[in-house]
Amino acid sequence: MKTVVVTGVSRGLGLAICHRLLADKFKVVGLSCSLSAEFQALIDNGPEQAFFRPFDVTDFARVGELAREIKRDHGRVFGLVNNVAKAWSDFRTAVMPFMAETNVRLPRCSVT
Repeated sequence: MKTVVVTGVSRGLGLAICHRLLADKFKVVGLSCSLSAEFQALIDNGPEQAFFRPFDVTDFARVGELAREIKRDHGRVFGLVNNVAKAWSDFRTAVMPFMAETNVRLPRCSVT
């Protein structure tokens, strides 16, 4: 079974993507700041197919560690759906690069 990591799985589009991937027989590792009741239901319905890891993607320093843990626990990752979105109401110049980094470009990491 191929493994796909999906960010922002607590609701909305991320949750819908997980529903589709599970229906298509992928293993899903969902990432979100907190586990929603809706994603827990996916785990309950497919305990060998749906998994959750609490993770805040703005914690760039831990992305590599998380990737290695996922590979160790679930094998090689087939795909990544970076669905997470973060926004701040304060659009100061200093915040914009961080918001773009979080929403557009997931930091690179080496997983060996």
